[in-house]
Amino acid sequence: MLVNKRIIITIAGLGAASLLIIGAGIIPTIMSIGGLEKKIDEQNAAIEKRYITRQLVRDTMTALDENKDVIAGLKKVAVIDGEEIKFVNALESLQEKSDVDANVELATVNQKNLTSWEREIPIKLTVTGSYAPVIRFIEGVERLPYFVIIDNLEISGVNSLTAPTAGQVRAELSGYVYWISKDAPSFVTTGAITPVPEH
Repeated sequence: MLVNKRIIITIAGLGAASLLIIGAGIIPTIMSIGGLEKKIDEQNAAIEKRYITRQLVRDTMTALDENKDVIAGLKKVAVIDGEEIKFVNALESLQEKSDVDANVELATVNQKNLTSWEREIPIKLTVTGSYAPVIRFIEGVERLPYFVIIDNLEISGVNSLTAPTAGQVRAELSGYVYWISKDAPSFVTTGAITPVPEH
């Protein structure tokens, strides 16, 4: 009976020692493996994010490169910051050629920012004259070397008692012009795309 008790105590002691060894050695190893797997997952996520970002930049630059001629054309059709007088002069020249009276209003207060360097500026044109010259002026606005969108046109007769000449009409046009800042990216002003370096 005494031998059985000693055997049981010995087995229990060995079992406790085994548990201590397992607890001291295997559990920290398992926890260490778990921590390592977490770090690997984080690194994989970071690598994937960098890859996706680089791929997005590459795709964007490819799209810009493919459309650089179109994008570079923006400068040719835009009213440039500081050069608005050229646009006004073009309208005045058209007015003289068409033999009409025209009033131009650029509503910069109501402009719409498209990006930090491009805007749509509302424009209102009031044109008075004989019918044919007024139509000639309207057609001339459409042929100007500027991106001018006319989204509303109203033509009405002018009261012959107040008009200098009988048979005159008044046309009111409203829309917007495309404007770009001098701070526009170089690919807009020159058509050149700067390649993104590989990392």
